[in-house]
Amino acid sequence: MKFHVFLLLIVYPCYAYTQIEGKIVGAKDNSIVEFANVSVENTTVGIMGNSEGEFSLLLPKEHYGKNIIISCMGFVPDTIFSPYPKEKVTIRLKEDVFQLDEVTIRPIDPVKVLRNALKKIPDNYFSNPTYLNAYYRETVNTDSAFVKYADAACKIFYCGYNTPYNRTAAAKNFFQISFSTWNKTSPFPQAAFSVPHPNDAVKVIQARKSNNLENFTNRWGFEESLKKFDIGGGPLHITSADVVKLRKEILDSTTWKHYIFQYAGSLKDKNKEVHVIKFSPKRKSKVAKWQGSVYVDKQSKAFVEFDFSISPKHLKKLVAEVEQTVKLKRRERKHIKETYVRRLTKSTNQRVRLKYAQHDTLWQLSYIRIENTYLNRGKVFDDIHYKTFIELYVNGVETQDVFPFKTEEVFTTIQSNYFFQNSFKYTPSFWATYNFPIPNKLFKKAL
Repeated sequence: MKFHVFLLLIVYPCYAYTQIEGKIVGAKDNSIVEFANVSVENTTVGIMGNSEGEFSLLLPKEHYGKNIIISCMGFVPDTIFSPYPKEKVTIRLKEDVFQLDEVTIRPIDPVKVLRNALKKIPDNYFSNPTYLNAYYRETVNTDSAFVKYADAACKIFYCGYNTPYNRTAAAKNFFQISFSTWNKTSPFPQAAFSVPHPNDAVKVIQARKSNNLENFTNRWGFEESLKKFDIGGGPLHITSADVVKLRKEILDSTTWKHYIFQYAGSLKDKNKEVHVIKFSPKRKSKVAKWQGSVYVDKQSKAFVEFDFSISPKHLKKLVAEVEQTVKLKRRERKHIKETYVRRLTKSTNQRVRLKYAQHDTLWQLSYIRIENTYLNRGKVFDDIHYKTFIELYVNGVETQDVFPFKTEEVFTTIQSNYFFQNSFKYTPSFWATYNFPIPNKLFKKAL
């Protein structure tokens, strides 16, 4: 079987690896360098740093002595040589200043860059289905304390980038049960456009979860449950953010007349030049709602990274509110004089970060992170500010002998199927040797 691999996370026996840990910062001001690549030179073994610049790499015995390469867009790559440090190491990356050729400098049209990149999607990305070997993580927290945490090693059947996507048909399947009639749990509201491709499927190989904070006492002395709030859809749901595959959000060219595009210069990604294009809604636009940056590889014209969020003026377009009816306990009713009270949960912001990686001449999804903030408010209880984080690290891509999964293997991806609510067999030995991205401080509490 032939494998195309970007940052492969492999399971090894405990005696067969050594651990290399550290933190990645900018050499100029010691600022954190997020999501840098940490890889073993001339191999497929590697890992990605977290949002706090931290990394932990399990190095297999057969690769002892090889150099460890640390790289990130906009910085000069650095190297950890053998013998490897036994203590945590600090990697200081220098900014990679791009030098323009001595030619006539002409203004670069950002819309033309985007249009050319759109045309090249069929040539730049996998057109046939692939298997994505991936690591998924989700958490819910409030007031800097985590409420729920879950993660999984999984395998995704991912259809090609040229497969048509009908958002209406996909949404009909995903939103099978309305929020008002679902009683098992109260989900966080999801936008109608946050629907994965219906041809894709995921199966969970190993998973684990933690429910460390279920309730707290409000100013009336009542215990308010937090465990009812969940993220719907599971590991496949996050792939709805693959804007290149689904041609949505800022890659929907029919909305471009409502945006302002600015060419923001070039960065180096190892030895490649990458165009940086910033975008934001026009002041009076009622259609455009995103602001952020797009990164396009100059040579291949491939989209390599996105970082965008909801414009403050367009938050109301993100999603409708979700209503929850809370039944009070008998002792609480004496104070409130009511049996039921009404609560509303609504989105207050969303940020999406996407990365793609190249193998040979083709590009594939590499990383997704979606951060949502919510406000839960209503009668009786205090307002609750929630944050949810979902991440997907694609650590291996298989291109040969790719077939749809058997029905019994698939994790059902619909809005009312909550990953955290599923039962999993926890296998400590698997996780002790699984090379996954180091959690940030909040996740560490859960683990």
